[in-house]
Amino acid sequence: MILACGLAAAALLTLIIIIERSPDAPASEIAQPVVSIGGGATDAATKRRRDAFAAYERGAALHKRGDDAAAVGEFEDAIHQLGNEAVFHLALARSLDTLGRGDEARSEYERYLTLAPDAPDAAAVRAHLGR
Repeated sequence: MILACGLAAAALLTLIIIIERSPDAPASEIAQPVVSIGGGATDAATKRRRDAFAAYERGAALHKRGDDAAAVGEFEDAIHQLGNEAVFHLALARSLDTLGRGDEARSEYERYLTLAPDAPDAAAVRAHLGR
């Protein structure tokens, strides 16, 4: 059991690093389903995570097409389901920025830096914020 938990934690950490390094990549290319052991709450958490990444992927596709107004809704949905995923906040911040919603974008950039202070692009985000 301890080994399984350790492997799951290592897999999750690897996934987070991959996502943070490639925030514009489709989730289907970088997020693999989590294996459920024991059912119940784990199944619900897995579904919520999968749904959150699906919303993120839809938002990323909309952002790439230039439909940031629609992308914002998808990114907000992803955050509502899984609020501690740094990449969701970064993606939302970028779309809000594109729409000229600077105060809201700043708040999301700040949340991103709180969740991922050592991310590869953290220095660029800090520079964008003027700090």
